[in-house]
Amino acid sequence: MGNFAVHIAVGAVAAAATGGVMFGLREHLPAVEPVVKTIPTVCGAMVFGSIYPDTDIKSKSSYICNFILIAVCAVSFYFFKQYYISGLAAGMVIVALFTPHRGPCHRLWFNLLVAVLIGVLFNPYPAIGYFIGVMAHLVSDGR
Repeated sequence: MGNFAVHIAVGAVAAAATGGVMFGLREHLPAVEPVVKTIPTVCGAMVFGSIYPDTDIKSKSSYICNFILIAVCAVSFYFFKQYYISGLAAGMVIVALFTPHRGPCHRLWFNLLVAVLIGVLFNPYPAIGYFIGVMAHLVSDGR
């Protein structure tokens, strides 16, 4: 089983590789939004996805992820009135807090559902980044 340092390193390497490929193919990507905004979004979502599955235990990654999710929940609810985004972030925290380790947070179906919801609420780029990060986590866990 990998630990926090391994998961963050795997996520960072995957993010750097994906960011490099996206930058190299920037002329061929769909013009959904400027590539300058897309690459950091994908890479950030990828690193977040690489540490999210371990939010179901008391670990460094759980504290980091839960803080990020609670901040997203509060900001999207109070400042932007984006209740669906706030609900998704709150749901991710609740699932992580009330399920056992290697429960839904480590399951492919759950993370695919989260990625689809991220894609519907935001756009496909962070959803793809999140899912690749989760897959990197699961691979580094040996699953």
